[in-house]
Amino acid sequence: MNKIFESGLSEQELEQFFLTLHRYQDFWQASPLRNFTRFLSSCPQSWQEEISVLDWQQLLDCDAKAELSCCPQLAADLEPIRKCLNKVPIWSESFPLESSSLQGLKAKKVHEISRFLACVGSCVQQHGVDQDASMIDWGGGKGHLSERLQSVCQRPVLCVDREISAKVRAGSTVQYLQEEIRSAEKLSPTLQSALKQTHISLGLHACGSLSIHQLELARQSLPSCQLLINVACCFDKIQGPHQILSAFGRQHLIPLSEAALDLATRTRRSPDAASFQLKKTVNAFRWCLFLFEQAHGLPVTRSFGRRPDWLYRQGFAAYLATLSDAHPEIYERRNEVLDFYALESTQSTLHHIFCLHILRNQFARAIELAVVLDRGFWLAESGFKVSLWQLFDGTLSPRNLALQAVPG
Repeated sequence: MNKIFESGLSEQELEQFFLTLHRYQDFWQASPLRNFTRFLSSCPQSWQEEISVLDWQQLLDCDAKAELSCCPQLAADLEPIRKCLNKVPIWSESFPLESSSLQGLKAKKVHEISRFLACVGSCVQQHGVDQDASMIDWGGGKGHLSERLQSVCQRPVLCVDREISAKVRAGSTVQYLQEEIRSAEKLSPTLQSALKQTHISLGLHACGSLSIHQLELARQSLPSCQLLINVACCFDKIQGPHQILSAFGRQHLIPLSEAALDLATRTRRSPDAASFQLKKTVNAFRWCLFLFEQAHGLPVTRSFGRRPDWLYRQGFAAYLATLSDAHPEIYERRNEVLDFYALESTQSTLHHIFCLHILRNQFARAIELAVVLDRGFWLAESGFKVSLWQLFDGTLSPRNLALQAVPG
């Protein structure tokens, strides 16, 4: 297995990883809102008892650093998952970018482009990719990566995205193609022609189903596709229900719920105490409204949306005041809601729910890894030699799992 898919993980480690995911699937597959009773009942009682006695700093460490020393039973139960997550190889090379070309780019994007360019250059050299191979940048509509690929690699670049602004096209030698990829079978003549030629397929945070389409088109275009690098994101935007792609996945994985894909997509770690407190406040405000609706027999609202961060710091009354248009039934009873929020029993329940979220978030990265492993084995089973890397610094860019693939 490791000859065709180098993931840094042994067969035994993968086996234990998926067995652990299966064992607790009722908890992480459940939607906290849509399956509230299941969400509460499916979390192991020993975990709930351990986390319920942690102080604020210990909860922060558990959330921000996955520091589970204060929860020994939880740490022991999740050890097979944590072991695999820590063994995925880390990419460290960066390509030096000229400061004059970085104006307007955030540090996160600069870091991603620098690491991605280094990865492309290393793979091209290591695997002897043809000098005349062009590059296809999937989902790169803003042109940040495409322009630098062409400048650094001196190869033709085709950038494909459903939205490309005229400003990006102006004065560029990159070929921009505005096209939404809905299936691998319905492609424009321009894209069909590009896939028939020797090419390198690149996806830096190819969103939702686009990552799957990129992989499928690489499979179909063998041996024209001489190198593929894919970093996926937005698993919650996959069109239709989750589908297991590989034979390996069908033996080890289970179809993931919308709630599980959403869990894998979001940045769950709090980088600092202020972010953690904000997350706790947002959680409390939303769940108080849900509990109030439930207690008073009102129709359950699935989402109250996200308000500006500053508003949550103004307190619950200020937050309620913004709901007059979107949720008038809550706004009209805001004094009752305020009284309900102030109850000691409500505060206790809200804290318990927040602790359960911290526990469930421990599975977010594991679900992401499971999805990427399934895709990697799908490529390997299709004739590619595949490797898996943590391409970016996870503190800067959490969606950092990269598949590298060349014809086997």
